[in-house]
Amino acid sequence: MGSVRVFRSGLAVALETDFGLFLTFDGDHYASISVPGSFLNNTCGLCGNFNNDPGDDMLLPGGVPWPSLVELGTAWQVEPAAWACHHGDCAPNCSRCQPHLESTFSSPRYCGVINQTDGPFRDCRSVLDPSSFLSSCVYDLCAQTDNFSSTVLCQAIQAYTLSCQAAGITIGRWRSRTFCGKIQESGAGELTVNYFFDLI
Repeated sequence: MGSVRVFRSGLAVALETDFGLFLTFDGDHYASISVPGSFLNNTCGLCGNFNNDPGDDMLLPGGVPWPSLVELGTAWQVEPAAWACHHGDCAPNCSRCQPHLESTFSSPRYCGVINQTDGPFRDCRSVLDPSSFLSSCVYDLCAQTDNFSSTVLCQAIQAYTLSCQAAGITIGRWRSRTFCGKIQESGAGELTVNYFFDLI
């Protein structure tokens, strides 16, 4: 039988197996999975098929390209799904963002910070296309405008940050006292994240 090691890695929990699978989860919104090169052409699912062609990673279980993100997620859903996933519970027009909000949330003051050519992510942009992260960030902010939380914005930017760092790219300083908080060491190997944010 194989072995599994579970440990803290920064702000996330990590799981590592003896066959090389490495998974991290921050307990809230961000997960990453990596496998060794021996799995080339031997994976499938929401994380892609690992054949060095990112253009064919988003496929339904039968190998058909996905028509929408909702259908892609639903197709790979496993049982028992009733505990948290309710297909079709989205209110009419829930995925549509009002144009003025989409423009606001795409600006450098919000999600657009990851797409600035002279911003803290400038070195990452040429290696890891920020467009899907930007779209996801704007979508998430639009989906919760009735109860705006800066945490959603900060988590979306953190997802791009972690992906850039996983690719070995150093990013500039993007957190501040007024934008996504300030991380402080609180001793004993713990980190405290304080969020401060100026709303629209």
